[in-house]
Amino acid sequence: MMSSSSLAAPLNKTRTADVKPIRLQLDPMRLHEPARSKLSTVETQRIMVVFDDLVQKMELIEMLPVIVSHADLFKNIIDTETMNEIYRHEELKQAYETNSSIRTISNIIEKLPQLENYTRRFDKSLSYNANEKIAYHYYIQQSIRNVLRRLLQHNRFDAVKHILKNNNLLPPPKDLMRVLKMLRDSAMERFLTTPLEEREKVDQMKNLSIRLSSNEAVIAKLEKELNDAVAERDAEIKARNDEIRKIQSDLNNVERNQQEMLKRIRMETESAEVSETKNSEGRRHKLQMDINACRQKLQEQQQKNKKTESDLRKEKWRQETGLETWLTKYDNEMRQKQDEYDEIETAYTEEKRLLIELEERFEKLKEEYDKIMAERDDEEKRLAMEKALRERRWRAAGHIQRFWLGYKVRKGLKAKKKKKGKKSGKSKK
Repeated sequence: MMSSSSLAAPLNKTRTADVKPIRLQLDPMRLHEPARSKLSTVETQRIMVVFDDLVQKMELIEMLPVIVSHADLFKNIIDTETMNEIYRHEELKQAYETNSSIRTISNIIEKLPQLENYTRRFDKSLSYNANEKIAYHYYIQQSIRNVLRRLLQHNRFDAVKHILKNNNLLPPPKDLMRVLKMLRDSAMERFLTTPLEEREKVDQMKNLSIRLSSNEAVIAKLEKELNDAVAERDAEIKARNDEIRKIQSDLNNVERNQQEMLKRIRMETESAEVSETKNSEGRRHKLQMDINACRQKLQEQQQKNKKTESDLRKEKWRQETGLETWLTKYDNEMRQKQDEYDEIETAYTEEKRLLIELEERFEKLKEEYDKIMAERDDEEKRLAMEKALRERRWRAAGHIQRFWLGYKVRKGLKAKKKKKGKKSGKSKK
């Protein structure tokens, strides 16, 4: 049977041969750190300003219900007219959420600044409820624009957010806000990333893929070796348990035979003693001698059985001690192998997570790249069409000029011919 030390030697040798060539060539976290820290073009700066304004307006929209419910906190920050606009907007939104008729909120609509009566533009082909819903959308859009315009015009965003934060009243961000911020960060990172960094990310992705394949092969081999070792351990334990049960059975048989023999000898002795006592006193002495001989034989048999039992117990103790030693040694080796396997699995899980993140990021970058290339192709086609149109115009202008010059020449020749004709007529007269 293969021992644990002989089993561990090939396992360690194989693991060393497989894992040693794998090295971390690049830091995966550098993929998230562009070399540039500032935007270099005016166009990208304008795009990021639009992103920041959009995020700021969305945050203000989420803060409006909290501002209404805690208006006392903002009486020194927001003027009365702006607060009235916010109140009217909230009333309009509540009316829309409760499916109230527009007629019930006519007083609110009349107070909204620079808003037309949208009911005059109802589409007769739609139902009244559908027209009301469209009108609600129009009024709510215009109302929120007025509120945001007034708040941002007076630069109240930072002050409002500071008050809400100090009073633990900031509303939790919604999914749309998280998506907008993620989109803003993604765009910022895309604008800061250079083509050289793009190529470096591609190379790092290839290295991560190679390392992932190598680690999967190592893990599969280690799992196979672990399963083989566990199966071999189970077979060894089963064999030793069978041997222990066999020894225990033999020991029980010896004890049972000893008791039966003692009982039989005792019964035979008592029977003989009774029968001989009845016969004669002369044979009693002889029987007593036989009894003593039987007792001596019994003692010798007991001594022999005790020695056999002692030897069997020693053998049992030796077997159990050896088995416990082997089990302890095997558990220690398996614990070491499990620790190594856990480390490799942790590294594999982390690398797999990084790979998934990078794949998602590259999918987004590929979509942006395809979009940019499509726009570039459209621009090239437009320029080519403009160039062809200019050339056609130039050729047409040339034809027109040549036609006009020909026309002028012919006209001049005709005029000269007429003058010559008149002169010749006068001379004849």
